[in-house]
Amino acid sequence: MLLVDDEPGILRSTELLLHELGFETVSTTRPAEILSTLRRERPDVLLQDVRMPELDIDSLLVRIREDPVVGLTPVLLFSASMDLDEVQDRVGAQGYLEKPFKPDEVVRAIQRVVRR
Repeated sequence: MLLVDDEPGILRSTELLLHELGFETVSTTRPAEILSTLRRERPDVLLQDVRMPELDIDSLLVRIREDPVVGLTPVLLFSASMDLDEVQDRVGAQGYLEKPFKPDEVVRAIQRVVRR
């Protein structure tokens, strides 16, 4: 799983949670690294914070979907302060989690998108 968040503390705590739940993760705090990391690591899921400096979530998802290598990677969005329903529909993400999220919510969301 590729985990992307601009806040190192949240990134680290989310990584720890995911590891405790049995998921392997790769992470970055830099939007410029997302596509290249997806290509290199080929994760099963991208867990992406929506609100990050220097990130245009709409453009990011367009670039991912147009990429022949990683275009089918499921994307789960997360944020604490946005209408994620609207963002999910607009960018074509497969799901979302609202911060702070509970372990069982993370597992269910990941299982849903991986099954698709």
